[in-house]
Amino acid sequence: MKHVHDQTFEKLSFLDKYPKHYDSTAEEVQQSKTHKMWYMSITHEGEFDDKVFNDSLKVLQWLAFTMKFSFKRNPPPNFFDYNMPPLEVIISKDDWIISLPQPEYITAERVLHGRRVAQAKSQEKKLPQVDFTTKKSNKVLQITHIWAYEWLPETIKKIRAQAKKDNIELDWTPTYVYLNDMRRTKPDSLETIVRIRIK
Repeated sequence: MKHVHDQTFEKLSFLDKYPKHYDSTAEEVQQSKTHKMWYMSITHEGEFDDKVFNDSLKVLQWLAFTMKFSFKRNPPPNFFDYNMPPLEVIISKDDWIISLPQPEYITAERVLHGRRVAQAKSQEKKLPQVDFTTKKSNKVLQITHIWAYEWLPETIKKIRAQAKKDNIELDWTPTYVYLNDMRRTKPDSLETIVRIRIK
């Protein structure tokens, strides 16, 4: 618990704040419904690149910390402190998007201001473009993948096989929700929610 301006803020996990969004199991493919969520995102064209991914992750986390601590000095009515939320990645044929969920009190204007502050403090020549988007609740098929990322294609096949069996039409591009930090977790302990939107 933290005391700021005589107010007490409990630090929450996004998994506890938005449980419906992270309600998944490794036992079987399930139909679920995501929560309406808010995101800071960076889009890159071309093939997925590990170095670009890590650099983008640092930018998003830096912005998130910058905004969170600035709000503690003058918190909005719906403010809550939080641990860094699970990262989400969408990889398509032409581009890939790395996204970090944000609390509902974050707005596009605040993200833009936070980026300007971060750019002024950064030693980098230019930070990447950061977009702020709201994603509505969607019906999805999903399952939690517990193993190294190299086996994710097999999990996607499992989801599509279940969709075919149940006569469900799916979107083409899956979303990966990384429940733990891949930089600090052994490959066989990585947990990733793999979900595909139902059309």
